[in-house]
Amino acid sequence: MVRSMKRNSGFTLVELIIVIAIIGLLAGMLLPALHRARMRARRTKCKTEVKQIEMAWKSYLNDYRELPSSSPITMGPTAIQILKGQNTYKYKYLEFKPGVTEMQDPWYNVYKMALDDDLDDAVETPHGTVYRNVAVWSTGPDGADDSSGARDDDVTSWSKN
Repeated sequence: MVRSMKRNSGFTLVELIIVIAIIGLLAGMLLPALHRARMRARRTKCKTEVKQIEMAWKSYLNDYRELPSSSPITMGPTAIQILKGQNTYKYKYLEFKPGVTEMQDPWYNVYKMALDDDLDDAVETPHGTVYRNVAVWSTGPDGADDSSGARDDDVTSWSKN
């Protein structure tokens, strides 16, 4: 009597568990790298937006020979109205999506700025005196208020951070 041994051509449970464990290990190694890349992208976007806001206010200063007072201020409704063309000459300095009432950084904090309203080429910021007409900054990923002293992650228009 000849017995034929029929072998199943599937994977065993142990083989499947090993494959799933290897995939989980690889994903665990990849996720921190993706998080770092996402944080670098947000920081780069923030730096670009800070520079754009600074250039918009410098253009405003060039046209009007003055800056609005009450510094430091945020990129809230008043600043947005001025930069989007609701000013004396109707010049647009920045484009905004309809309905935008404040300009936020990638971490959803409103950009802050100090404008040199007395035109002495110096503005006071929570970071100290900055020698320029316009200083713009973001509180960074931690969103810490200026009074807390946590400024190491702030993105500023006047430094190479």
